[in-house]
Amino acid sequence: MPTFNQPERFLLEQWSDAQLVENAVKQIRIKYKSKLDQVLEELEKQYPNLNHSKRRVASYYGGVAIGKATWPKGGNNWPTGFYVEDLRLENLTSAQSGSPHKWVWIFCNEAHRVKSDLKKTAATLLGKEEAVRWEFWSDKSGGGIGCPIESREEILRLLMEDESQGFVDCIVAHFNTLVKFTSIVDAIVTTAKRGRK
Repeated sequence: MPTFNQPERFLLEQWSDAQLVENAVKQIRIKYKSKLDQVLEELEKQYPNLNHSKRRVASYYGGVAIGKATWPKGGNNWPTGFYVEDLRLENLTSAQSGSPHKWVWIFCNEAHRVKSDLKKTAATLLGKEEAVRWEFWSDKSGGGIGCPIESREEILRLLMEDESQGFVDCIVAHFNTLVKFTSIVDAIVTTAKRGRK
């Protein structure tokens, strides 16, 4: 059995070109991370009370999250709060991937209450027509409400144009919608804390 499979042999035969591609991919990832950092910097300026943020581009979903440092955390210190997900370059460039999503997510063990409170609030904050697009999701870690944003093709187009400012503005605009839920997240978190005492 050969040491190298067919794709590997092809790369070995084109080694100089393969190195150029490898270096270009690394540079693209570095530039993309800097754009997500730019999103977080803008959000930190606009919403100083949302003082716990994370970004990920290498995990299954990939995205940006912000919340309050005092809100409950999930695995790997991910915050209760506001997310724009499915932003990995692998997702944005794959015809098999769906649209990225925005979420309000609350880490707690009362998913039924989270669903009820967020659904009621969504209709008030977003209007009934927009609230219909938002779906509830829960798992053993908590619950949340979210909906798709622009298509992956549109997000990728915004990323590739000019200085990517359209991409940054688009993602920040989605967070501007999500932060409308801050007071209800505060209320749910406070009630859950009281219930544990």
